[in-house]
Amino acid sequence: GSGSGGTNGDDDDENKGPKPSVIAFDAVISDKVSPFVAACNDINLAEMGDIATAAYAAMRSFIDMASLCYKPGEISEQQALAKPMIDQIRKAGECKNDARRTPTEYHWSSFSEALSGSLGWTLTSGIAGIPPPYKAIQEGAIDGAMFYINKVRKDHKGEATQDAWVKSLLQMLNAIRDY
Repeated sequence: GSGSGGTNGDDDDENKGPKPSVIAFDAVISDKVSPFVAACNDINLAEMGDIATAAYAAMRSFIDMASLCYKPGEISEQQALAKPMIDQIRKAGECKNDARRTPTEYHWSSFSEALSGSLGWTLTSGIAGIPPPYKAIQEGAIDGAMFYINKVRKDHKGEATQDAWVKSLLQMLNAIRDY
């Protein structure tokens, strides 16, 4: 159609520049991950924001590699590609454990569930009997985190920065699921 832009003539070469899947994920990062990171900083959870930034940057690299090459035949190769994501999931889990019986316990529990649920599909995609990414993210990330998200909501009723954190977390997860 008209008005689609990209008429600089260079776009014919398929190997130039990021793939549509990567460009689409960049939009998720700028529109949804960045506001979540800002919301984390607003409630003094900068470390959570850092983990989110690193984890979804790693996911972007994974998507980028997936768009350029065949899926590694060896599960070990795939795990090597996914290691940066796994490291962040592990880090979030450690923070969750450290946050037990602190005011941020439910934030970290929400985030830890959300992170593993939203990244896990990259490891299991295409494996027989594993739900497709949309369903895996809905069940693992969103439904999994909801219990803790509701506790945050209850504990911080009417606190704007907390409401913003909850909203941005859910918007980020929905965007990744829809991606």
